[in-house]
Amino acid sequence: MAKKDNFDFDTDSKAKFSFDFGFLKNLTKKQKELILMIAIAVVLVVAIVIVGVVILTGDNNSGGENSGGTNDGGTTDGDYTEVPDEIKQFYISTTPLKTDYTVGDVANYSGLVVYLKSADGISMFINYNDDPDAFTITGFDSSKPAEEQVITVECRGFTDTFTIKIIENDVAHATLVGITVDPLPQTTYKVGESFKHTGGYIVAEYSDGTFETIKLRMKHVSGYGAIANTPGEHEITISYSDDHGGYAETTITVTITE
Repeated sequence: MAKKDNFDFDTDSKAKFSFDFGFLKNLTKKQKELILMIAIAVVLVVAIVIVGVVILTGDNNSGGENSGGTNDGGTTDGDYTEVPDEIKQFYISTTPLKTDYTVGDVANYSGLVVYLKSADGISMFINYNDDPDAFTITGFDSSKPAEEQVITVECRGFTDTFTIKIIENDVAHATLVGITVDPLPQTTYKVGESFKHTGGYIVAEYSDGTFETIKLRMKHVSGYGAIANTPGEHEITISYSDDHGGYAETTITVTITE
């Protein structure tokens, strides 16, 4: 029977390793030591890769819920399609532009903005001008004078209040002085393209120095149809009538391209 080759791998521990693997019989002691060291190194590298994959996978799973949820560094201004489930703070950020009324006036909540903040720090502003249907507002009664009438605003299940003033009907209404369009809607179009009012707002100025912001609608626009197929720069008319018979108009410039 052939005698197995033995060699001393670890001179400190004096451990003996026996090899009987065919081609290894013909290798020198140093060659066998080198092969063994390479095998150990490969095992260590594989073990390190496996541990790294496990750690990375664990980190990804632990972040299963996206705490940011929205843009703006955890703050969402105007994007309220996904309201956080747990709200910790809610209040009226900006009261409506109109808070003084006379007897018989109709309610106007243009400019109203509410603020919400979730338990994990996500905050957002919801503007009444962008989506009136998101609000339920109660308490308005202009049938008689009131020094401080409390108006309750409900949005997404949360409430806050603000006050308005209603004075006698014999006090003259502020009259509509003029209007501007700010911000403008889209003003550059291709020949034959329909006018897009989205994003535009009418700002109405009154004789008492107050202002009212109204979302631009197609009913406020005239003159576009006549120039929609004519390349060049054109002026179209924007007009507005208020609840007291006031009327004002202005123009904006639109560009039609080939």
